[in-house]
Amino acid sequence: MNKLLPILILAFILLFSVACVLNRFNQGGTITASATLATYTPVNPTTPVATQATLPPPSTPTPPQPTQPATATIQPSAGPATPTLSSTPPGIGVAVDCDNLIEIKVLSTPSYFNYLNLLKAKSRWMILHLQLTNLTGETYNYLHENDFTIVSSGTGQSVVSMQNSDIEAYLVWSYKSYLVDPLPGAGTSPRIVAFDVDPTIKDWTLIFNPKESEYSTTSFCTVEIPLH
Repeated sequence: MNKLLPILILAFILLFSVACVLNRFNQGGTITASATLATYTPVNPTTPVATQATLPPPSTPTPPQPTQPATATIQPSAGPATPTLSSTPPGIGVAVDCDNLIEIKVLSTPSYFNYLNLLKAKSRWMILHLQLTNLTGETYNYLHENDFTIVSSGTGQSVVSMQNSDIEAYLVWSYKSYLVDPLPGAGTSPRIVAFDVDPTIKDWTLIFNPKESEYSTTSFCTVEIPLH
């Protein structure tokens, strides 16, 4: 009996519930079952927008400019070049050209002696040390003592070089120089000339006028060299 009691109670509750439902149905009632459904609205994922980096427009490279070579300005020639003469006036130690054939230079100031090889001067012997250069390719054979003269610009006195046997012997023995030796082509050689002069006169000028040939009296050029 005790075991049936709960069953009876449960059956009574069930019947009571059914009776209530039927009663309500009979009264024209409508049972509305309402269920609230949760509406899930899918959230559209944000479409990733690719951010485009704004780059500066590419710069147009400037092509290298070719370097223009320096242009040399050539002055038109006005004709054959005029030979430039030395600004140094003729004098002791200066080589002087005689018509592009012979060059002459007085090497040192004059030397004075009373005697040359026991030959006494009437006044005083003046010795000049010269250097002669043959500017041609051919031997020059026509040097003479009378090719060398000294002239005083103050008094007008002129003296021709002296070259007798005594003087020649002295110059050859002392200086190994013989005045009239040939000048070899394109060669240079020292020469010595002697003059019997008044020692009180100082404004001498040497005049060199070589001849065209052995017996000619015509000079092919003349050079004047002051000795003071």
